[in-house]
Amino acid sequence: MGFGKDCFWNELKAMESKRRKEIKKIKDTDKQLKVKTAEILQVWKEEYTEKFKNAEENQTGITEGTERNQQRKEEEIGKIN
Repeated sequence: MGFGKDCFWNELKAMESKRRKEIKKIKDTDKQLKVKTAEILQVWKEEYTEKFKNAEENQTGITEGTERNQQRKEEEIGKIN
């Protein structure tokens, strides 16, 4: 009976060891995914921040240009009158 009992415990230990290795592999993969996701989000944040900044600058330029054009039109109308 001792042989059967030892065999059972050895098999149980092997299964537990295999389970722990699988869990470690899953945790490592999860860490890698989290790191990769954080890297991707950081790149997106930088890209969209730059695009937003450029869009704001462009909008400011457009607004200033429109104001200058309006001012010129008013000056021309003032010269005509």
